[in-house]
Amino acid sequence: MIASLIAAGCVAAGLVALALALAPAPRSSATATAVARNRRFVGLGTQLQEAGIRIAPHTFVLLNAVAVALGGLIGGLVAMPAAMLGAVAGTIAPILVLRATVGNARARADREALVLLRHLSAHLRAGATYIEALRAAAEGVATAQVQDDLAWITSRFRLDRPLHASLAVVAARTPGRNLRLAYRVLARAIEHGVAGRRAVTALDGLEGTIAANLRAKDDLRAKTRGLRIQIFVVALAVPIIHVYLRWTNPASFTVMDQPLGQYVLLPSAVLCELGGLLLWHRFTRGRP
Repeated sequence: MIASLIAAGCVAAGLVALALALAPAPRSSATATAVARNRRFVGLGTQLQEAGIRIAPHTFVLLNAVAVALGGLIGGLVAMPAAMLGAVAGTIAPILVLRATVGNARARADREALVLLRHLSAHLRAGATYIEALRAAAEGVATAQVQDDLAWITSRFRLDRPLHASLAVVAARTPGRNLRLAYRVLARAIEHGVAGRRAVTALDGLEGTIAANLRAKDDLRAKTRGLRIQIFVVALAVPIIHVYLRWTNPASFTVMDQPLGQYVLLPSAVLCELGGLLLWHRFTRGRP
């Protein structure tokens, strides 16, 4: 009975969160709350765009609310602690998936910056103009998003749009920091009339800096690989050991059947486990 009430509460909480997220701002009071909420939606929309997920921010909030309700409902069919854990999992799972997807997109874009700079330097060194180098680079990169951005830049140039302005627009919406930096440096060079050998020298220097950053990131990941494997093995072994010991010697785990174990010890252990995995990922992933 209590578990059913908790599950229903999770469903209600998900619907209330959805209503609060989608409710229009009151017209009389402006606006600090409305502006803050709009900024959150703009940031969420930027992340969705970087991840290549073609849904509106409000739709993502809807899916997140549904995940909270389903997690609490499914967990409530088992027990009340499972309902609370299910609601928590439904809250953070979509956000973690989105951040992981954004991180992967940024990593691909950061590595694509080297390919782009090498193509630009090679064609500028051969005497090509900026627009010719960008068109050739669009054929050499492998990421579809970068190809679309370069095609958009060249198409705007045919419509007499300033090349440096188009590069600045693309840089503002580019997920990877290295690729964003490459677009901005190229835009500044075009805007200030830097061409020929000076442009090649600037792009070569930027390529060396980005390559050094990526090597440092790869070195960090290689050095911490053993640590990551150890932490993952321990995190996986702890619940397995708990299940095994409880199955072979249930008398030693009677406290887990009491309210202290159900509502304090077990949720705390799960949260500590998840928190440790999150910190492990945060401190060992490295940044370019």
